[in-house]
Amino acid sequence: MKKFTRILPFLFLLSVVSVSCSLLNKTEKSDTETKVKTEKDFNYDAHFLEGLRLKMLGKYEQASIEFEKARQYIDDQAPLYYELAEINSHLGYYATARQHAEKAVELDEENIWYNILLVQLYQNAGLFADASEAMEKIIELRPNRLEYYFMLSSLYQSIGEPKEAIETMEEAEKRFGITDVISIEKERLYQSMDKPGKAIDEIKKLSEAYPGNAQYKALLAELYIDSGDKTKAQEIYDELENTENLKGDILLSISQFYQQTTEYDKAYDYLKQAFACEDMDVDVKIEMLVSLLTTTGTSEFEVQKQRELFNTLVRTHPAEPKALTVYSDFLVKVEEYDEAVTVIKQVLESNRDKYLIWEQMLYIQNQLGDFETMYRYADTITTLFPHQPLPYLYGSVAAFQTERFDKCIEYAKKGLKIPFDNKQIKIELLTFLGETYEETGKHELADSTFEKILKIDPENTFVLNNYAYYLSLRDQNLEKAKKMSERLIELEPDNPSYLDTYGWILYKLENYKEALTYIKKAYNSGGNSRPAIVEHYGDALYKNGRKDDSVMLWKAALQLYDEKDASKALEQKIETGKLIDE
Repeated sequence: MKKFTRILPFLFLLSVVSVSCSLLNKTEKSDTETKVKTEKDFNYDAHFLEGLRLKMLGKYEQASIEFEKARQYIDDQAPLYYELAEINSHLGYYATARQHAEKAVELDEENIWYNILLVQLYQNAGLFADASEAMEKIIELRPNRLEYYFMLSSLYQSIGEPKEAIETMEEAEKRFGITDVISIEKERLYQSMDKPGKAIDEIKKLSEAYPGNAQYKALLAELYIDSGDKTKAQEIYDELENTENLKGDILLSISQFYQQTTEYDKAYDYLKQAFACEDMDVDVKIEMLVSLLTTTGTSEFEVQKQRELFNTLVRTHPAEPKALTVYSDFLVKVEEYDEAVTVIKQVLESNRDKYLIWEQMLYIQNQLGDFETMYRYADTITTLFPHQPLPYLYGSVAAFQTERFDKCIEYAKKGLKIPFDNKQIKIELLTFLGETYEETGKHELADSTFEKILKIDPENTFVLNNYAYYLSLRDQNLEKAKKMSERLIELEPDNPSYLDTYGWILYKLENYKEALTYIKKAYNSGGNSRPAIVEHYGDALYKNGRKDDSVMLWKAALQLYDEKDASKALEQKIETGKLIDE
């Protein structure tokens, strides 16, 4: 059992002491015995002590050789077999180790450390019946060590004998009295035997033995709930509600009870009280809040309840970075990005080495559209965490939006050099690299980058659309552009941007009639508020002989463009009433 794996290393440490004591007993003889010590005794001691020295240095193979040499001189010494057992266990010769441990116990059956080593070796070999028999002997030798009863109980469970495990804990209770560790272990055993009534009796007995302990009462109430007896559970919770200074886990237990009985206001009230308790594990609170974030909705009522819990959490644990971090997650969920930035800055004051917090900051700055600040953070984060790909993507976005095109290319290239498995991040980095090449007139590099993306994701609609449109603007590879655009229409037949791109390619191919059909459809599918689509519609109308209608559309497009984006060519078309190339 977990509880005792922490004890055994200590026991093995004591084994060195036991060996030393054995040696001391061996050498502290009467003067008469000392005088008759033989050469064989001296040789035994020399090899045995050398074996101990080599063992302490971790030289197990050499130590084993020395112990075996000692055995050639005297072969009836329990400490020697104990050391051989330990050495062979270290070397992985477990069967041999068991044989030596058995011999050590045979020679000195009352030595506790020899017996404990033998139990461990039996356990490691899966010989649980032998281990439990040896453990029974250990309890006979040391009946006042509670952990030995737990070890024996665990061994009985391993061989499918829960009744014997229970009887072992009963013996422990007779010796040590009613204690929580024994009662809770018995309760667990009864539950595993599908005897909930017996399990309840154990905790009831524990609660009666310690009537002032509210935790035992809460545990009993929870067992009643599990067994379907909500009436008795209610009686206990009614008693607990009148108890002062309840701990957080008990308040949480009461809250969960009222949640089950659909008394939601009382459940929420006790939940808030639990969150206000400093003794309640902050990780438990955070786990509950994370669950709330992912399972509850965003109605005003739900958000208000969540906000109160988060505020209570932060107020109770003001210096806990995990509490502040999950609070920032809540603020992001409810789109209160400015406040989220304030909270994350507070976290970063003492936790600059936590990458995910920096990533959250980049995400929020992107949501705010504050690309200047986002650019500065990206520069910091890529320095602190040079092997994380996502900050390079955010850096590319910020650099592109702030027209730092050389820096955008640098970020994208550095991000792509990092080995990672996220295909979407790779596509996004390549996309910004291609877009920047196109923006800066490096068309061949742009095209080759878009081709790389389409090899990874052949149906990437964003790239298919932009790549096709750029080719049409350059009057290059129009047939290729047409095929890409046709695929777009197949994927999303009512998307105004894709309809416009396809129509514009047809226009460049001088198929004006069909071009008008698709651009008109783009206009009627929501494109009437997009200046480029409206202008294209005017151009297509002009090529189909409807010059008056085209001027009206050009004027509408001019009204839709931002002043800085409106082209002189459009103004010239309106002024002359005809296309520039005529």
